[in-house]
Amino acid sequence: MPERSSGLDGPVTFRCARPGDRDAVVALVFTTLRAFGIEPEPEGLDADALEFGRPDDAGAEFVAECDGRVVGSIALHDRGDGTGHISKLFVERDRRGMGIGRTLLERTV
Repeated sequence: MPERSSGLDGPVTFRCARPGDRDAVVALVFTTLRAFGIEPEPEGLDADALEFGRPDDAGAEFVAECDGRVVGSIALHDRGDGTGHISKLFVERDRRGMGIGRTLLERTV
């Protein structure tokens, strides 16, 4: 069941990622990286963003959504040794500081 909190434009919903979220998450990740002067590496470090939302038995992915638009993301992948790897924790610039990233992290771990 999705969780809700309030955001800039209204309620924020937190839910499991779906295949249809991929393009929005890629745009969020790449835009954020570029805002910090980092060029995305779709063939390297950021390749996992291109797989976002696909079913994966060894991981969990969540998004934060406001008014039907993805405003945050997070992924957790099982390393196979009893530990996990968190990646793609991103929140839109205008929504930072509202607890969205914290809620995504709490939901994931």
